[in-house]
This record gives sequence, structure tokens and C-alpha cells, in this order.
Amino acid sequence: TGSGNISLTGQGAVNGNADADQRGVFLQSSTMVTSAGTEDHVSMSTHASEKALECAHQAARVVGIELLIAMDALELRRPFTSGKRLEKILKSLRLELPASKGDRVLSPEIENAARVIEQGLLANP
Repeated sequence: TGSGNISLTGQGAVNGNADADQRGVFLQSSTMVTSAGTEDHVSMSTHASEKALECAHQAARVVGIELLIAMDALELRRPFTSGKRLEKILKSLRLELPASKGDRVLSPEIENAARVIEQGLLANP
């Protein structure tokens, strides 16, 4: 049923968040001993930026999962409706993220939701 998908998806959000925590180790700069026992500065900014980008992608997936759950929750309360602004946003987002029913593989939906987040469509539907 739909509620089973929601709980499994919610667990995916928690796991994605933990993964981002593990990747979030700061890599700013370090020193290393080179020739003649002297230390040279080694910039780690390239590695840090790659980690930051990966964390941003993971965060988009987590927020995307939360978005899918919120949209499904609103629709489970039908025939009740929310405010005009939220209903307008929901209608606009459903063009990009159509509602699905039943058991299914969620990864395509999660990737679409992450794309919506990364492209800023949630902020400007």
C-alpha cells in the first residue's frame, strides 16, 4: 500500500542524511613532509569542493524524498484541500512529479524530485 512506501522512503531520507554526515569531513588544507624534512602546504580545496558537491546532491535527494512524502500526504487527505497557494504549487509540481500508486521502484521518482530541487523548481514553481 501507499503507506508502506512512505515509511520505506522516509528511512531512505534518514540513510541519505547519514551518508552526507560521513562525507562532510572538512578538507581545507594540510601540510605534509616533503624533501629535506620541510613541510609544504597542500591545498585540499579541490577535494573539499568535490565532497561539497556530492553532499549537495545527496541533500537534494533527501529533500526530494520529503517533498514526495508531503505531496502524497496532502493527496491522502482529499477531498479536503489546503490553501490556494499550496494547492497551486502542488498542481505545478505534479506536472514534474506525477502521482503514482502501488508498489514500485522509487529511485526514478526520487531522482526526478532531486532534479526539481536542484533546478530550483520548488522555489519557483
